[in-house]
Amino acid sequence: MRVRPIATSALVALLLAPLPALAQDTSTEGAARLKSMVERRLAEMARGGPDELRLDGVPPVQVRPAGETYLLSVPGLRVLLPGGWLVEASVVEAVVTPQDGGGFAVEATVPRTLAVFGEQGFRAGEVTVGSQQLRGRLTADLSTLDALDARYGNLVFTPRTGQGTSRLGSFAATLVPQGDEPGKWSGPATLSIADLSARGMDGMEWLALKRLQATVQVAGLDTAKYALWNAALARRAAADDDKDGLSAPEAAALQPGVPALDGLLSRLDANLEVSGFRQVGEAGKRLAVADGTWSLQAAGLNADRARVAFAWKHKGLAASGPDVQPGLVPATGEGRLTATGLPPGPLLDAFAQRLADTAALGDRAAGAAFRDRAVAALGRAGAQVTLDKLALDSAEAGLDGSGTLRFDAAAPRGLVGAMSLLLRGMDGLVARVSAAGNPANPGPTLALYALQGLAKVETDASGRPQHAYRLDIQPDGRILLNGNDATALVTGLMSLGR
Repeated sequence: MRVRPIATSALVALLLAPLPALAQDTSTEGAARLKSMVERRLAEMARGGPDELRLDGVPPVQVRPAGETYLLSVPGLRVLLPGGWLVEASVVEAVVTPQDGGGFAVEATVPRTLAVFGEQGFRAGEVTVGSQQLRGRLTADLSTLDALDARYGNLVFTPRTGQGTSRLGSFAATLVPQGDEPGKWSGPATLSIADLSARGMDGMEWLALKRLQATVQVAGLDTAKYALWNAALARRAAADDDKDGLSAPEAAALQPGVPALDGLLSRLDANLEVSGFRQVGEAGKRLAVADGTWSLQAAGLNADRARVAFAWKHKGLAASGPDVQPGLVPATGEGRLTATGLPPGPLLDAFAQRLADTAALGDRAAGAAFRDRAVAALGRAGAQVTLDKLALDSAEAGLDGSGTLRFDAAAPRGLVGAMSLLLRGMDGLVARVSAAGNPANPGPTLALYALQGLAKVETDASGRPQHAYRLDIQPDGRILLNGNDATALVTGLMSLGR
């Protein structure tokens, strides 16, 4: 049995989660109102499915005024983690201070030692907190956390068995507000983790991470709409039937919150950097990444047309284990994708209709209808997707690609455009797939044979053979592959893969 790293951020989120409105006074009456509101919020946080982070019951709450502050104490706070593990803080204490002009400052602490219980309820071990700092600021109605500085250092899980010690060198999360537009929040949010090492009960390391740094820059976030959408997500979580797909009650829970997504924010820039990642999974599967970066930029989200760009780059990717071909794992890779002319309003309308259709049509049919409406909306807007670069390189194969596809409502396939691909190692890949064989699903093998035969064979700078392809989707619906009409072939191959 493996012990997952304890997410100290869970306690941060639970303590600083949005609360109902509260008058800015420091009196016995105000303390009583605060106590009632916190208890009600904790009761909401105790709901949820078995795979969701939630409270194990509603702990008692103690609040008293102290000068210009409220002193809040929550003894016996028990947090259930996905998978059945539980973390207990003997007491969580916070100082809540009203701020000039509205809002409340919060400073909170957890005990130096947190108890950890296993799936069967036994005491599995303890987490010790070497250093901690948690400071935040809530808006005047306490609905939104608009500033945060949380820092924890040297977190160590020590199991009762004496083996399987896990460590986290540091964890930090920040929210830094910028600008003073009423009702809007702009600024960066960051999350960083360093020097993580998790070991199983056998003492073997199964997870390691040297560094993770995530940054999200938000512009023009409407805090009232954000609170409404969060409330809709909470209702959906309460209605979750723990099954795949979207049930009718879940869709109904989300519906009232959809209007809040209209103009929710104007821009978002997100970046993620990872280094020194290693994982050992079930059946001896291993995965490692030396370095990886991912970025997402979305602009014009509150306008008639939006632009979204995604990029990633990695090196030192390795995988091994059953059903893994190490020679085909792309050790290095890079990609850049840009979508322009996206219509936020019509896409949001299509999503709202998808939720409304779920009860009558069911999840699958409603989802298919949503895709059709979304493609039609993209076509009317003239949106297009450009693959600026795709490059994957493994020991035995490689791929380079680029191209542009434009949505067109008048085109039979809803798309027109062209894509170019260069494949290295195709002959070896075909031989490998043919040797493996899969009579129950011959589609992939047939597709590879077809691609091999229709390619334009070239050589790269190193003299290695590579197969070149240009795929054109014509306005009349025809599909050309290297200039040849391949409509029937491509359509047939697509049907084999269904």
